Amino acid sequence: MKVDLFFWLILLPLIIISIPFLKGLVYFGASIFLISVGLGITNTAIPSLLSLMSSQEKQGSILGLTQSVGSISRIPGPFLSGLATEYFGLEYSFLFGGLILIIPFLLGCIIFRICTLEGLTEILRALSC
Repeated sequence: MKVDLFFWLILLPLIIISIPFLKGLVYFGASIFLISVGLGITNTAIPSLLSLMSSQEKQGSILGLTQSVGSISRIPGPFLSGLATEYFGLEYSFLFGGLILIIPFLLGCIIFRICTLEGLTEILRALSC
């Protein structure tokens, strides 16, 4: 599960950043499809991993805090995206959104200890199967 989460946390920002550079409806549709799949996987994998990593006494608090932070973080996103579109153009809105998604990737590296030599070895071993 960590491997899938790590993969999608890397892939999602790259897909979003690439949207302005893709020409054609097929590429746009494919990128939207991949974003939908990636969000579906990450939105279920993150709470599952947090639940497994926390003690039973703290699971409710940790999962509630995770949902609260996710809800609060959805407030500035559309506002900042609108500002980026208004002042810099539509392409920069996607670029800005993709760069913002690097933050959850880095947090995932810290929380799930994936960005260590052992974590990367585990990922490579899982991908080679």
